[in-house]
Amino acid sequence: MTTDPNSLNSFASPQVASKSIKDQETTAVKGSFQDQAIALAQQANQALAAADWSIALTGYRAALRLDPAIPGVYINLAAALKGLGKMAAARQACAQALRLDPHSAIGVRNWLALLDWADRTQAMQACHHLLDQIPESAALYVAAAHRLNNRDQFPELMDWVRSRPLPDTWRNLPSFDRAAIGYWQGLKHYFDGDLATAETWLRRAIADEVTYQPPHVQLSLILAEQRRLTEALAVLDAACARWPDHGTLRHNRALCWLTLGHWAEGFVENEWQWRSGQMTKQDLPGQEWDGTPIPDRTILIWADQGFGDSLQWARYLQWVADRCQTVILLCPKALVRVMRSAPGAGYVTDGVCETLHFNTHLPLSSLPRLTQTTVDRVPAPIPYLFPTATEGIAPLPLPKPDQRRVGIVWASGFRSGDRLETIHRQKSSSLPELAAALTVPGVQLYSLQVDRADADVAHLAQFGIIDLAPQIKDFADTAAYLAQLDLLITVDTAICHLAGAMGKPVWTLLCFAADWRWLLDRPDTPWYPTMRLFRQTEPGDWSEPLQQVRSTLLSGQF
Repeated sequence: MTTDPNSLNSFASPQVASKSIKDQETTAVKGSFQDQAIALAQQANQALAAADWSIALTGYRAALRLDPAIPGVYINLAAALKGLGKMAAARQACAQALRLDPHSAIGVRNWLALLDWADRTQAMQACHHLLDQIPESAALYVAAAHRLNNRDQFPELMDWVRSRPLPDTWRNLPSFDRAAIGYWQGLKHYFDGDLATAETWLRRAIADEVTYQPPHVQLSLILAEQRRLTEALAVLDAACARWPDHGTLRHNRALCWLTLGHWAEGFVENEWQWRSGQMTKQDLPGQEWDGTPIPDRTILIWADQGFGDSLQWARYLQWVADRCQTVILLCPKALVRVMRSAPGAGYVTDGVCETLHFNTHLPLSSLPRLTQTTVDRVPAPIPYLFPTATEGIAPLPLPKPDQRRVGIVWASGFRSGDRLETIHRQKSSSLPELAAALTVPGVQLYSLQVDRADADVAHLAQFGIIDLAPQIKDFADTAAYLAQLDLLITVDTAICHLAGAMGKPVWTLLCFAADWRWLLDRPDTPWYPTMRLFRQTEPGDWSEPLQQVRSTLLSGQF
């Protein structure tokens, strides 16, 4: 615990210090109370330095009886109380120091150190309570936020930033603290959907302290989300020049390059995802495969990303199989059966790596880099995934024989976390909105939405949509139903990749800040020749792409 640096340079023995304290207290009337209080405190400081907590405590209390308005004495009193194990009293002493001097960095630091952070809720309640008493303390505001500024406490950090008014005195803080506040305010406004204000705060944070990394990362994301990719790249290029080994910055730059169609550079730069803190490589024996042919060896390819990515990258398995003896594909259980239909897949399992025998390995997402995929050269013929799970899959019911069968999916898969929840909301429409646009003569709608809200079940009946989800156990079941459909209309989620890989007609609804793989502004995609893209022109507004889908559906052009 830090003490207030008041004259600790001439140490007396505890006995001498005790005698001096008593003598000076009785003669305090001969001088000013403040001078005598300071003298008593200096004697107590000597005892504190010698870890004689009781004598120090006596001295500080004596000093405060003479002058109860010296913040530094309360700080050192708290240190003595802490030494005696009197934590509650120590916190009270530190709190009083802050009431006298709300801007004391030592006082704030010591008071926070005295809280029981194992009970984070109670600790933050104490922070709220004290800041209610001294709302002008920017030092306390920022120090408490710093305590929460790590990944496992991020929700609490955002709660703190949202619930506390920013003290007017924050501009007097050191540059690093001002930059941190700018970053947190930027995050708050970003998650509230106010990108313009978020950008203003983040640029201010960078101006306050250019060596503070987080605002550079978040500003690049906000610019990219608005499709201002040239500006995002300018931020990222400058930041990467300053921090060339920063995984998140390098990975964000890769995503910008990929979105712009610079796939050769982008897939190489994308390997920085493993140093971004967002992805973790499996700890596997042996070296990663570098693409060199090894005709007498076994390669383990492991799915490292989501369902959609895995289905998209399955196109590369034949390329791997042509360069080795055996391919083992390790993927989630929901993908195992459908992945077995991919050419070159070899042995497909969701098992444990320790039970598998292989010579080398590679994450599935590294294959576009090894194959040197570009926008003009996407390998694998379509289809490369096939319906194999026909047992237990009944023919689709069709109320009227002349109707077209159209499957629908309105929401992407949900994943927890502020950033992931934001992406989920951006990519998802709603069942009533989608069904209203797609309910047209001559079309029977079928729901393949596996994850849905309870309210959606009632909407299915309201719009006469046949629900297939209860019969779907995995993606092989989904593929069997897709094979019976004339068309799939879906938001950007895993099923669009499955339909595209099967060569089925699929119309994909894209949010304004669509994923890199869909490039910019195109109505088609080099990944799937049977896919059409319908894009938002305004963030969060599905009306225009849904109207385009409805018009195309009414025209029968599928």
